[in-house]
Amino acid sequence: MTVTDPTHVATAAALRQDYQHPTPAAPEADRMVRDLADYD
Repeated sequence: MTVTDPTHVATAAALRQDYQHPTPAAPEADRMVRDLADYD
């Protein structure tokens, strides 16, 4: 018999859900885009 901490089980389930169903990236128009040459 394996005894597992219920908090661990709940955290693992939430992390598994987040990993298997990622949030879509924001559209290009919503992101701040800067030319890398600006940092030189």
